[in-house]
Amino acid sequence: GWKYRELSNNEITLTEYRDHGLGIKTLYLPETIDGHTVTTTSGGCLFNDTPADAPSWMTCEYPDSKDAELYEVLVIPASIKNVAGFYGELGSGSKRLQSLYQVVGLGDDITVTNMSFAYLKNLVSVDVPIKFEDSPQPFAGDESLMGITIANGEEIIPMGAFDGCKSLENVNLPSSLKTISERAFYETSIKTLRLGNSVQTIGSQAFAKSAIEELYISAAVTNIANDAFISTGNLETIEVNSNNPIYDSRDSSNAIILTAEDKLIVGSVGTIIPSSVKAIGENSFRDSMLMEIEIPEGVTTIEA
Repeated sequence: GWKYRELSNNEITLTEYRDHGLGIKTLYLPETIDGHTVTTTSGGCLFNDTPADAPSWMTCEYPDSKDAELYEVLVIPASIKNVAGFYGELGSGSKRLQSLYQVVGLGDDITVTNMSFAYLKNLVSVDVPIKFEDSPQPFAGDESLMGITIANGEEIIPMGAFDGCKSLENVNLPSSLKTISERAFYETSIKTLRLGNSVQTIGSQAFAKSAIEELYISAAVTNIANDAFISTGNLETIEVNSNNPIYDSRDSSNAIILTAEDKLIVGSVGTIIPSSVKAIGENSFRDSMLMEIEIPEGVTTIEA
């Protein structure tokens, strides 16, 4: 059963789960309750995750769900568009939702928010396209998640969206995407990245510690954080579109160079520094697997 709250337009949001103890392994969210359409699930107390120091207004009525330790599959009806509250607990030893390995969406897409599906160690697949609210870490710490599709029309991947998703290799990015926020794909298994023609910004540590091997920067990218690709020891191939107004990878250098300053800002184990480069930027080769490199005579500055 569920505790719920009526919204405007005869819509309902699920606010708190009630154990039934029947040992069921598939959780079907309701599409209607008492003739009202269920459109959202709330975070906070959905599975009664009340912090010990929570204020009285936040305290949930029931203890942590025992049913939620058994669920392996979550089925979301087409009526529910915004999904929150299906996260595990970080570092507490709780088994709540730690058996969940598959999310099935029956609609065209779902919108996730802050930590909607975070810290689920066994979650492997989400088979519905994802939209984001501007909230951090919706899938952070999901070490078994292998693939994700971001819905058409989305422009921003929020901060830490897939931070620590160590198995994540297959990511379908929409052509509408403009911003990849900080730590969005930190420590993931993405190997090849071809950014669409709309991506403009790659944030701090966006792909740090990832398994990336090949990187293609389109003409639209105009803002790359100086630590966006640190600790990517497998990165060998870098190419910048020749029409990019800010960056280049001149002379097949396998590097990203800030054109106006002749500054190399992202290097790789395959980088050959062109003779026209004047500066090696901060973090360019930080924590890479670089064994040897030749610094040409034209370089006058090596930053931190």
